[in-house]
Amino acid sequence: MTEAWGVVIAALVAGVVAVAGSFIGLYVGRRQVQDEAQVEHEQWLRGERQEVYVAILNAWDQAALGMDWVLGVVHEEAEGHTNPADGSYASEDAWGHLKEALEPTRIAMERLRLLGPLSVTMASDEMWEALLERRDALLRLLEPGDGQGRLAVHGAAMDRVDAAREQFVALAQSVLGEAPTPAVRVRPRRGQARLGA
Repeated sequence: MTEAWGVVIAALVAGVVAVAGSFIGLYVGRRQVQDEAQVEHEQWLRGERQEVYVAILNAWDQAALGMDWVLGVVHEEAEGHTNPADGSYASEDAWGHLKEALEPTRIAMERLRLLGPLSVTMASDEMWEALLERRDALLRLLEPGDGQGRLAVHGAAMDRVDAAREQFVALAQSVLGEAPTPAVRVRPRRGQARLGA
């Protein structure tokens, strides 16, 4: 009889080990699938961010060229190199050219808001504010009167634009340089509610 019980106990132990092994296998397999999905999502997000970061820098370069063109027209008028019969370059003309130059940057920055991260979004906000400051300084250059003070304001606005672009590029590089990581789970402490529960 004891021999029969030994066989039964051995069978029960084998059954428990088999069931525990299958649960462990399910857990490990599920965890592996979740980790692979997380890495795949992060790779996709990194590619999307790279596209939008490049689009912002390209749009920024076009905005800078447009602003430089307006500045060239302002300087030509100030030096009397334009033909008076053609009329003067009015603030309305400059406003239209500057709006056209800035629009692609605004659109690219809206897309960035969807992809983040927050640090890069904030750096792009600073870039945008700096571009608007330069735009306003350019429009003030068209006002009559002594332009030396307004040229200094425009120079300071250009410096802000350049610094904002450098900061954006540095943050974008750091975000794109991060390797995708598997999902990290943080267990709630006792007494804390689970998120989403």
